Amino acid sequence: MKWWPVSPRPGDMVRVHVSGVWHYGIYISDDRVIQFGCPPRGDAVPAQDIRVVATSAAEFAGRDIIETAQLSFIERLRRLSPEKTIIAAESSLGEGGYDLINNNCEHFAYRCVFGKKRSRQGEKALADAEIAPQLWLSPLPESLDEGTYGTLLPPARREYVLDAGNPRLRLRRAWDWLALKSLVKAASGLNLDDINAHRLENGKWVADGIEFSLSHSDNWVAVAVSGTPIGVDIEEITDKRLSSIVRAKGHMLSCGESAEDALELLALWTRKESLYKQGGKGAFDPRAIPAKGEGAFSFVCPDGIMLSLACEKLPSRMLLWDGTRLKSLDAERFEFKNVEGTC
Repeated sequence: MKWWPVSPRPGDMVRVHVSGVWHYGIYISDDRVIQFGCPPRGDAVPAQDIRVVATSAAEFAGRDIIETAQLSFIERLRRLSPEKTIIAAESSLGEGGYDLINNNCEHFAYRCVFGKKRSRQGEKALADAEIAPQLWLSPLPESLDEGTYGTLLPPARREYVLDAGNPRLRLRRAWDWLALKSLVKAASGLNLDDINAHRLENGKWVADGIEFSLSHSDNWVAVAVSGTPIGVDIEEITDKRLSSIVRAKGHMLSCGESAEDALELLALWTRKESLYKQGGKGAFDPRAIPAKGEGAFSFVCPDGIMLSLACEKLPSRMLLWDGTRLKSLDAERFEFKNVEGTC
C-alpha cells in the first residue's frame, strides 16, 4: 500500500498527518468522511468519549493534506467492494471502545476496507516497545510436500521459493519462512501473513511492525526477530568450509583486521554477514564491514554451527526449534583472540 495526495473516490481509505501521527478515515464524499474520532487538533478527548463520527472532507483535512491509499494488486483482490466499505463505515457511526494501540482510527479504516482490523502505527509502537531480540535455530526436515506451499506460504514467498531450481534450496526457503512465522507469532503476537511481508528490490525481506533476519546453511536455518534492526548469519563448521574461508582471507578482512585461525575467520565472515543484513546497503563487500566492536555477537552452537547476530543487545531467547517443540539452545559465546590490528 502506498499513499498519494490524489482525489479520493467513495469507499477509499484516506489519512491526514496531524500532530506527528496519521489520522485515518473512509471517504464517502466531499461532505462526508467517516472516522473513529476527529483529528487530534485541539484538547485531548478521553478515550471513553471517542466515537465513530462523520465530518466533511474539509474538516477532516484542516490545514493539512489528505492522502489516499493506493492499493497493491493483492490488496485490491482482498479488499471489500467500495459499496460494502461504505456500508461498514456508515453502520459503525456512534460506536465507541477506542483504544490507542488496539482499536484506533487506523484499525477502523482497515476493518471497513479489508474486513479485519489492523494498525501499522500500533504494530510499530508495540514492536519498538516490547519485542526484544529473539533467535531460533532449526534443523531442516528431510522434505516438505511442495503441494502444500499454496496454503503454508503467502503468494510472494511461494513464488520466491518455487523460483529456486534446486529442491534443497526450495526446502530451505520454505522452512525458514515457516520458522519465522512461528517466531513472529511467539515474540509479538503478530501474524506474519497480515503485516505486509514482502521482498525489496535489493532482495531483503521486510514486514510492517517488526524487524527480522533469515539465514540458512545446508542443513540448518536461523531466524531472528526484534523491534529494532537485526541481522543473523550461520555457517556449518566443516573442513571444506574452513578451507574455503582461508582461501578467501585476502578478500574479506577489513583494514587492520587479522584472525588467529580458520575458525576465527569463519566467525568474522558470519559477523560481517550479520552486520550487512542488519543495515548494509548496496552490494555486500566484507572488506568494507569492520567486524570488531559493539553490536555483534558470535556463538558456536551444538552440531558444529557458527552463528553471528547483529543487534543492539544480546537476544532474550535463543532456542532450538524442530517444527513443533522448543528447547534452550546451548550456545557458547565465541571470543576473538586478535581481530583488530593497525593499518
